Amino acid sequence: MSSPDPHRNAVKRPLVIATANWPRNVLIVCLFVEAWLIFLHFRLTQYENPTVTLLGQAFDLTRESALPTYWSSLLALGVGASALAVFLVEKAKGKPSVSKVAWLVAAILFTCISLDDAMAFHERLGAITSLDLMERLHYRSYPWHITVAPLFALGFLAIAIPIWRAVKCLPGLTFMLLVGFACYGGAIALDFVEGIYQMSRAGSTPPAFLNLPMLMVTEEALEMAGTTFFLYVFFSYFLHRLDETEVLIQRDPLSGQVAPRASQ
Repeated sequence: MSSPDPHRNAVKRPLVIATANWPRNVLIVCLFVEAWLIFLHFRLTQYENPTVTLLGQAFDLTRESALPTYWSSLLALGVGASALAVFLVEKAKGKPSVSKVAWLVAAILFTCISLDDAMAFHERLGAITSLDLMERLHYRSYPWHITVAPLFALGFLAIAIPIWRAVKCLPGLTFMLLVGFACYGGAIALDFVEGIYQMSRAGSTPPAFLNLPMLMVTEEALEMAGTTFFLYVFFSYFLHRLDETEVLIQRDPLSGQVAPRASQ
């Protein structure tokens, strides 16, 4: 006599948690907030009224302790949380270790970026770096470029290829990922140009076509936009992986109770 099949009354159903609109809505909201912060920066920081100018300091993109900085920190923390969520899903599905490690590195990397934005760590580290040391190294821009930036660069290099291979199965995510990297690269390039003039002991004057305040605003805007695109990519992929999960609906023939069990 054959033993009863424990899955005779089981039905596999997709665990449909994600909708196509969630990542898009998050992207739209984030870009709207960033556009609004940029608008308030120009609208309030250039007022002649001292009271309004003082209020504008809270929305000054070039200040370390302003609302745009904390918004950037919150964005990076969201990216880190999304990457950690993907790591946990991939771990549960038994994906190759390289893919899992890449998502874990991404979670750690963007969490560090979030903390750095909140505490202005790289600016503080650069402030205590000897200018004589910078001259001996023949580096004329900000010191953090050779103290902190290499660590971030290694982190991005470690995640670039594995994450690109993971998200290329979804239309549009590869492009968004490249846009995110391009925004970060543009922000670093502008920061390098800015640092050449800000760190010059001779007080060199930038050329007429180079508007340093506008350059600094553009740099911060690119950094916020880049983080937003990373958030869109990671969040979209996380929801996609959840949609690929199946739930085994097991019905007890005696009690009639339903007990879901995840099935990869």
